[in-house]
Amino acid sequence: MSMIDRYKKKGGFIQLLILMETCGTQKQEKFLKMIEDEDMSWAEAVKAKMLSMKRIFSWDDNTVAEIIGTLNDMTISLTILGVEPEMKEKITRTLNHSKKRKIEEDMAERKPTPAEISTAFVQVLNQVRKMILDGFLYLEKIDPALVVNSEFEDQLLSGNFGSGAVKTTQVDVLSVHEAKDMETLKKKVFELKSENDALRDRLNQAEGKLNQIRKIA
Repeated sequence: MSMIDRYKKKGGFIQLLILMETCGTQKQEKFLKMIEDEDMSWAEAVKAKMLSMKRIFSWDDNTVAEIIGTLNDMTISLTILGVEPEMKEKITRTLNHSKKRKIEEDMAERKPTPAEISTAFVQVLNQVRKMILDGFLYLEKIDPALVVNSEFEDQLLSGNFGSGAVKTTQVDVLSVHEAKDMETLKKKVFELKSENDALRDRLNQAEGKLNQIRKIA
């Protein structure tokens, strides 16, 4: 069986994307070369639709904040240590004061290997793809060029990828109005999370002052 034969089915292209996104750089290059040798249209489709760290952190701040909010501290630290300066700045902007302090302390204690950073990147890519598949991130709004819907799959399976017959910005599951409603809800959740984080910071400060008063008393 060829490299891509097993993925030539409904939902198969997404499975192939996940494989490509979560393998190491060397394997990714090897697999891509194999796909190119078998079917150049599939290779072009993979390159067009595959997530990357650079692509993810080019998205708007609210979206990046949603993603970072789902990651553990170690993954955030390793990601910041491994990405380019402008991406570091964008990630840091999503952190509240106490979270930022914790991450900075964690980073100061780390001297990660390339393998550890690569693992953190894979965790980020995995999480983002999961958020997309679970409906927590809507590429139709964030990055329409990355949308993979049933029309796109039909086009690819029929060998017509690149013909322009199907626009990748079409919404497959949600209507435009539903997507807008969900976007509004996501923004509200983000605002509530920010308020909750601010209240937690104030509570921590108040507890610290109370402890100081108790020591003096």
